[in-house]
Amino acid sequence: MELVRLLIFAVLLEFAALARGSGSILHFSAYPDASNNFAEASFACALPTARPEGILFLAGGTDSDSRPWLRDARWKSFAEKHRLVLMAASLRGAGQAYEMASGGSGQALLAAVKDFARQSGQRELSNLPLILYGHSAGAQLAFNFACWRPDRVRAIVCVKSGPLPEPPRAALPFAALFIVGEHDQAGRMREVARAFAAGRSRGARWTLALQPEAGHGAEGCRELSELFIGEVIASRSSRSLGFQPMIQPTRRADLEPGLKENSPDLPSEGSPDFALSGEIDPESSWLPGPDFARAWRAFTKPVPLHELIDRPNEPPELRISWQGRPPLPERTKAASPPVAFTYAASLPGEDIALMELGDSPPALSAQTARGPDGSWLVTGKLDPRHLPSGPCKHQLSLQFRTASGKHLTAELPLFTRVTGPV
Repeated sequence: MELVRLLIFAVLLEFAALARGSGSILHFSAYPDASNNFAEASFACALPTARPEGILFLAGGTDSDSRPWLRDARWKSFAEKHRLVLMAASLRGAGQAYEMASGGSGQALLAAVKDFARQSGQRELSNLPLILYGHSAGAQLAFNFACWRPDRVRAIVCVKSGPLPEPPRAALPFAALFIVGEHDQAGRMREVARAFAAGRSRGARWTLALQPEAGHGAEGCRELSELFIGEVIASRSSRSLGFQPMIQPTRRADLEPGLKENSPDLPSEGSPDFALSGEIDPESSWLPGPDFARAWRAFTKPVPLHELIDRPNEPPELRISWQGRPPLPERTKAASPPVAFTYAASLPGEDIALMELGDSPPALSAQTARGPDGSWLVTGKLDPRHLPSGPCKHQLSLQFRTASGKHLTAELPLFTRVTGPV
């Protein structure tokens, strides 16, 4: 009898958790019209067991599906620790246009948040502050959304972003971490550095980190990103939306050449917002707390900001060429088993000494290897059962080192059209 009572109690506990949204995934899809800048915007979220205090939105690269990240044990644990709704999306759009949040994709995100509040029965979820983490095109979406609706955003993390516009002249109340790779494309690095300098010179609580010996992939950036988000959440100055930036003026005596830092000290509990005084050095980085400050110093490579802004384009002869052996078919049936592909990389005028693959999208499994003729190959399989019907484009990020010691990042674009229902 005692065992029966224990079983009934366990079932009741599980039901209560499910009623709060724990252990279940909620879904929402926005259907575009002619005025929208996306072809697909399908969202999913997982609620923490405790009452949430914010929403962490995860966005991957071009035309990617980050919804499987909701099952990532590390993201789940992070969201639980900080009482965050974990949210992700599958985003597609012709010309990568969905990264401009003001064109419709941002409103789709807000509509998803509102619908998740309805589904979960937690009305307050509609007004929770957003934290946006993005890689590549996802980083562009995060930045553009924050500039479009700064009233809804507490912080953003932009990892190896594509080109960014200059931030608006309006207030920039959100915290931001920008991570660039030393060997990423010069155009990406220049635009991120320019946007950072423009915002930082106006007192924005922004941080720039240069990952040494790294390209466009997000590998090695997770810990720094988590520390930044965690300390921004913990800081008293970011507890509510609509706050004024709280940045101590840069102390010139404390600065060293390269990417600099301002004092991480924050105002004491209950102190009023203070106006910025003195000059904010555009090369300084805002550090939200001591743990992040230590990690940032160990992570970043000190480089003068003007070197990033003035970085020249890569020579055209260092562009990677791809040859399919066999290539991914132009059309793939939705119900077909995984489709194998092989692409050989060539670099005119240079011998490739090393080729490394970054993170693969969920529907792809890929690896690099030497071919029988000594060429470098990317081999893998695409599982169409995990793709929506219609045109699907993925980009694999790779890093190269040539025999002469040059570094290069490149992307292998994979395109197929999925026919039939998923």
